Amino acid sequence: MRWLSKLKEIVFKDKVLYIPFIVVVILTIISSFLILLNKQIFTFITIGLVILIILYGIMMINDILLLRKRKRVKKEEQEESEVIDDAE
Repeated sequence: MRWLSKLKEIVFKDKVLYIPFIVVVILTIISSFLILLNKQIFTFITIGLVILIILYGIMMINDILLLRKRKRVKKEEQEESEVIDDAE
């Protein structure tokens, strides 16, 4: 459940990046229902949108990993500065 809270933190922090993700998901759902009309074009549209969802998912995972790395680096720098302050 911690990863879900981290995901929410990133999504609400960088809304510009993730609003298109939500739009693509909605479009995929709509076009998947349109496949029921048995039109081949909607199948291709849905496949393209699913590929976009996968790419956005990879970007979201990458952002989560970068956020973790930044927090870890900040924590290490803070610990180093505390050690230096204690030495003085």
